[in-house]
Amino acid sequence: NAEVEYLSQLLRTHSPNAKSILELGCGTGLHAIGLAKDGFKVYGVDLSEWMLNKAKSRDLQNLDVQFQLGDVRYFSSPQKFDAILSLFHVVSYQNTNQDLKDTLRVANNQLVSGGVFIFDFWYGPCVLTERPENRTKTIENSKITVNRQATPTIRYNENIVEVKYTVNVKDKQTGHSENLSEVHKMRYFFYPELVEFLETCGFSVLDFHEWMTKKAPSEKTWGVTIVAKKVREY
Repeated sequence: NAEVEYLSQLLRTHSPNAKSILELGCGTGLHAIGLAKDGFKVYGVDLSEWMLNKAKSRDLQNLDVQFQLGDVRYFSSPQKFDAILSLFHVVSYQNTNQDLKDTLRVANNQLVSGGVFIFDFWYGPCVLTERPENRTKTIENSKITVNRQATPTIRYNENIVEVKYTVNVKDKQTGHSENLSEVHKMRYFFYPELVEFLETCGFSVLDFHEWMTKKAPSEKTWGVTIVAKKVREY
């Protein structure tokens, strides 16, 4: 998996002696399991029971990996970790300053001194230059057709993109259709503000680059990675 190799390289570069990883927002466990196969001891936390059940249903034999239900803003464990990951734009789901500071406090509290925190986020210059667009996606099989429409709204005064997802599921045999909808709120960040938050919360930034490519972020970069080091308690 290219993403797991990318993360392993970041860890080997910035925390070569790291053995234990806490993943805040582990989703269905693909990164955690991949890193466990690379020899890391991984502890995954997520707010979604459905995703955690999916993660636990995977083949975990001979892997040092655990999964637990929890909120990244309030998670607490007596164990300290060498590194913390928070991917899939989990940080961008922290819509308020307090949510972000709570998440950074958890990361600081759970890291050993000198440990690294690696996370990705929506990059503000790109959001305001490229702008999110309405998108429609259709998938189907012999029984159903699923149509998903994403309608974004930028809330400029809050640095948030509110994306409304409307899903229509149609049964091909009966013609019956059902509509579902949900709203995701994603905060976009700018580098100087994240540096301020991180330094306030006891971190120093080691690396800042485009997700996966490691290029310098530009106005066309949606996803950006930061590697931060714990330099003091918070």
